Amino acid sequence: MIEIQKALKGIHYPADKQTIVDTARKQGASDDVLSALDALPEQQFQTPADVLKAVGQEEAEAQPRAFMRVFRSASAGTPDKRPAVPISKMHSVLT
Repeated sequence: MIEIQKALKGIHYPADKQTIVDTARKQGASDDVLSALDALPEQQFQTPADVLKAVGQEEAEAQPRAFMRVFRSASAGTPDKRPAVPISKMHSVLT
């Protein structure tokens, strides 16, 4: 969470997703932070807390999707070609 908070410095709210991602990129945010922010829904965010809450929701929704991709590929006998974001990477972005 601290990395994301640092990346959000200087943003004037309300701000849309593109402004947030662009500002984080200019701030030198890591690829993990940029990936987490890029996964945000297209909407206006009123405060930094709204952004952090949305990042947390995206992570919670990503975990079951990543599991299902692994499960489907294992049960089908062929690897799933879609990249999955490792849960360990998402955790490091949010802490």
